[in-house]
Amino acid sequence: AHFPVFVKPDVGQGSVGAKKIEDGSALNVDFSKNVCMEYLPGQEYTVDCLTNDAGALVYVRGRKRNRIKNGICVNGVFADRPEFISYARIINRELKQLGGWFFQVREACDGTLKLLEISARIAGTSAITRCTGVNLPLLTVNLYNGIKVDDVMPNDYRIELDRAFENRYRLDMDYSFVYVDYDDTLITDKAVNTRLVQFLYQCLNQNKQLILISRHDGDLHAELKEYRLKEIFDRIIHLGKSESKADYIMEADAIFVDDSYGERKDVNKKTGIPVFDTHMLECLIED
Repeated sequence: AHFPVFVKPDVGQGSVGAKKIEDGSALNVDFSKNVCMEYLPGQEYTVDCLTNDAGALVYVRGRKRNRIKNGICVNGVFADRPEFISYARIINRELKQLGGWFFQVREACDGTLKLLEISARIAGTSAITRCTGVNLPLLTVNLYNGIKVDDVMPNDYRIELDRAFENRYRLDMDYSFVYVDYDDTLITDKAVNTRLVQFLYQCLNQNKQLILISRHDGDLHAELKEYRLKEIFDRIIHLGKSESKADYIMEADAIFVDDSYGERKDVNKKTGIPVFDTHMLECLIED
């Protein structure tokens, strides 16, 4: 009776095949395979909840689903509305939940929140909740292990979550020695390259040898101490201006990290070992 309406496949996922129909003339739909429902133009929310073993709601908090990709919220911030608590109480009373769960609502034309979904699992974007101090997966495991959970202690600060694809790599390469440059590699704009330090500590965990090699114009040992990096390295090679870094790399199972293309080219040509710019570190870091 009221347009526009929302049409989606009866069986599907995310928003695949979903469409907004503006008027009756466009409603050419096979209703044996699709469902037609009220169009909800307003803000969509997910409300994360936790119910303890006594059936009490220990945690209820909503968050805006600001950006959605394939049905998954990829950007969210916390939002508070009194309806979230009243809806949660009704659902919790009727469905007898235990542990973490969530429901989703969306605003109708008049601002009323319409229930879209209830799910007895942990929502992916509830990672934002964990980063305020409420670890819903862990609390759920505790409850199923008979541990009492009567309250939670969230931190009170503004936080926004944005989710994106993150690259992961598998390298067919073995190495035992890592040679690293200093200027514009380990230290950039008078600040420590934390991504490189992450990789270096990964190497320490794997018992690889770390060697700093540099022509730095200054007191290299004093600066490393100032940046609290001196103890990371097994060796520190401080070269003269005309010396080649390649002449000091003797191991065949080594890699070399340097921001300079010229340095990388010289080392690779003379030693044949793999060489890496700083932007390539992501393929070396394991997760």
